[in-house]
Amino acid sequence: MKTKLKDGKKIACSACQKQGVIRVFGNSKEITLLGPEQIKSFEKENTILRCQECNELVCFSCASKATGDLGVPKCPKCGAEGGPYFIMR
Repeated sequence: MKTKLKDGKKIACSACQKQGVIRVFGNSKEITLLGPEQIKSFEKENTILRCQECNELVCFSCASKATGDLGVPKCPKCGAEGGPYFIMR
């Protein structure tokens, strides 16, 4: 059964099981570069990201734990660097 990814819905991270919130961004397939304040907001809210490789839903904290020198999020399930990304419409 597929989970509906609705903006504002709380869901458990598949890696740590901590509750996070889904944020669905617009249709443009583009996101403005993030500054420190926005990143702090995603950490505080524990925003859920979706891996573009394996479709795993992971929280911002888990995706950020294994970042490399460039700070690129990494999927804790499949290991894809840059895989965890914001959920787009």
